[in-house]
Amino acid sequence: FQSVLLSSDTGQALRRFQQQPYHALIVNAGSVGRDGIEAYNRVLKESDAAKLDVAAVLLLAKEQTEWAAQAIRHPRGTVMVFPVSMKDLIQKVRE
Repeated sequence: FQSVLLSSDTGQALRRFQQQPYHALIVNAGSVGRDGIEAYNRVLKESDAAKLDVAAVLLLAKEQTEWAAQAIRHPRGTVMVFPVSMKDLIQKVRE
């Protein structure tokens, strides 16, 4: 990947994507809450509109499992529920 943004602020992540798209997004909804689902969905939709390849992973805590239904189904996006190993996370991003 050429460009990856790390941020705990979903609003900043969305603004940054609109200004200078990145190639991978990992959202930990366990830390940022429901805003993480919105960021995940919006980046995937905007990447499609701009014809960009962006890998996106939405991480959910066990108690957030039902939130997975709110995440759009997308060929370059995936939802994972903790516990998640770094190996599994990297593999999903590369897929």
